[in-house]
Amino acid sequence: MENLQRDDGLTASAVINERDGPFPLWERLASPEGPCEMLMEDAVYIALGDYRHPLCGRFLDWTISTAERALSDPRFEIESESRFKGWRNSPISPGNRGRVLAISALASAMKNGVDVDQHKIREAADQLVTSALLEKGRNWADRLVQGQFMYAVRLLMICGDWERARKLISVKRKFEAVSRQHQIMRGLLGSGDCEGNNPPDLSSPAWDKFQEYFKSVRVPEGNPIIREDGGGAPCFYRMQIGLIYHRIMSKGQKIIWPEVFSVVGAGG
Repeated sequence: MENLQRDDGLTASAVINERDGPFPLWERLASPEGPCEMLMEDAVYIALGDYRHPLCGRFLDWTISTAERALSDPRFEIESESRFKGWRNSPISPGNRGRVLAISALASAMKNGVDVDQHKIREAADQLVTSALLEKGRNWADRLVQGQFMYAVRLLMICGDWERARKLISVKRKFEAVSRQHQIMRGLLGSGDCEGNNPPDLSSPAWDKFQEYFKSVRVPEGNPIIREDGGGAPCFYRMQIGLIYHRIMSKGQKIIWPEVFSVVGAGG
């Protein structure tokens, strides 16, 4: 948590956000998912050290307000050659909206200490998948595109929708750019009774591999693995893997956020 006190750290960032707002040049914003994910990453970084730190709450407030502002922005309904004027441009859309919606749902749940909004998470996953599957050939081979598809799979796992996650990860596409993450998640989802919405099998080798993966990415030394797996912001990715772990271990019970960060933060 020492970075909170650095001149260029989160405390200084918080002062600027309090003074100017988290994104003062809103009309020039071309990618609304960007500031939402940056604010969420900062909130999770703090939570990994102290979930109840007041600054974590402030960054979550800014994350939520920025996501809500983006979701209500008419540019999500406008197609334009200028990304400053319209955000509904294929193939980026509707995945860009899905990323904002996912942040909104996760940040709100984390802030209020409640389970995630299942409807919003599923909608976000659907939008992420739609954009990812619009990409073909070289574009599909991009790590960021395949990473976005796997983000959708993780979201479904976070909300315990094992059946939809299984169907999604069985899509007939190659995942060479994120092969490690894909193999681990596909193996986990394929363990145990795969009929209906049954959870993964805790006695399977696939569960052991998932736990090993979790241990490898929840520490700062795991950042290169997260980058290679197309995971995006490292702290936010660690939280997602921790939420999946918690969902499985709790046998589908509601998320208890202090427990999630206790497990994830134990690696740091």
